[in-house]
Amino acid sequence: MKRRVYQIIFWAYCAVMAVLLFGRTRLAVENGYWNTLSGHLNFVPFQTVGIFIDVLKGDNQIVSRQYAVVNLLGNVLMFLPLGFLLPAVWARFRKWWKTLLWGGVIIVCVELAQLFALVGKCDVDDLILNLLGIAGGYGIFHLFYPRSTENNP
Repeated sequence: MKRRVYQIIFWAYCAVMAVLLFGRTRLAVENGYWNTLSGHLNFVPFQTVGIFIDVLKGDNQIVSRQYAVVNLLGNVLMFLPLGFLLPAVWARFRKWWKTLLWGGVIIVCVELAQLFALVGKCDVDDLILNLLGIAGGYGIFHLFYPRSTENNP
């Protein structure tokens, strides 16, 4: 019964994430801050995070402080549920490395889809922050289910 509830929550989470990640228009991206960060690609780890930290310290005004906080925390918090729900729904994700590996695969697919759909920035920092969120969600799962077995979430 509990697993079925987690399955429903998981699919609802996926639907909400699809809207949040792909519901932006191209115009919003083109007229937003992306143009100030040299296009739609960033393969340099912590470059975008560094810009946002500079904004928070008051050293850089490319974007607002509120946007920096939303981006940094949002990228972590949005993926906490995935780190919790993967092992809650599927026993094969009860090992931390499987949850992080498949979570990383999902994030890379999302980043590439956003790039090709021109609705976001393909950014290695998003991958890093999202993985932190997945790891946190996995940790929360094990707080609630410290002795989870293959058959009982």
